[in-house]
Amino acid sequence: MLSLVGIGGAGCRVVEAFYRKDLIGSLLSKIYSRENYATGVAIDTSDSLRALDSIPAANRVLIGSSRAKGHGTGGDVELGIKIMKEELELAMNA
Repeated sequence: MLSLVGIGGAGCRVVEAFYRKDLIGSLLSKIYSRENYATGVAIDTSDSLRALDSIPAANRVLIGSSRAKGHGTGGDVELGIKIMKEELELAMNA
């Protein structure tokens, strides 16, 4: 199983691009003969995560809603680290 995990706005857009272009399936079809060996997960503190419609809703994880209130961290890396540490279990179970 290959898992592509995007964290933050840029990371989430990378996962979105892989889904949109079906790059995950294309890459893995060269390695495996069966489907469903890959998944992508997008983790962000911003509600903009919902707009990534190529990624299945179950694979989009909004974290930090109490701190970032869905607006992201505004590039505050330290805040992003704190939120990820606090909600690591949620992210790992995605």
